[in-house]
This record gives sequence, C-alpha cells and structure tokens, in this order.
Amino acid sequence: MDQITVCKARNLQADAKHWVEGLVGRSLLADEEVAVFVLPRYSEPSDSDRAAAASRLSSILDKTAENLRGVSDAEFDAALDEAMQQSRGRSA
Repeated sequence: MDQITVCKARNLQADAKHWVEGLVGRSLLADEEVAVFVLPRYSEPSDSDRAAAASRLSSILDKTAENLRGVSDAEFDAALDEAMQQSRGRSA
C-alpha cells in the first residue's frame, strides 16, 4: 500500500529538516512543503523479461519506420503539430 506524508518545512524537527536539506542540497524555506512517498518494493525485471521488452520495442520501431517510408520530414512535422493541437484542444 502506498503512503504519502506532506508537511511544511517549519513543522519538521531540526534533525529531519537538516537531513532533507542535505538530500536536496539547499536550505528549505519555512513555507515549503516536504513530501515523503513510501512505495511497495520494486521488483527488477529479469534479463529475459528485459530482452523480450527490447525485442517488442524494436519491432514497434521497425513497423513505425516502415509506415513512415515515403513521408517527408515536413509532412511528418505538420501531422505531429496537428495531432498535438488536437490533443491540447481536448484536454483544455
């Protein structure tokens, strides 16, 4: 289960504030907030899982390159710009 704790820097005990400042490499301002996330243990993928993912990604990239054959850079840029504008229009 994920756990998140957020508190103002002014409310941290001195030793905790000092530790966080050392971690981030600067002094904290009193009104800044510090967030601590406790996440479940991450299981690193096995070598065979990594190889399978790399193979799938390579296949996707090869198919993408195949689909773009004959499309000029200008056409691609225009299509990408259009898609970005449409995407931004929906989320706004």
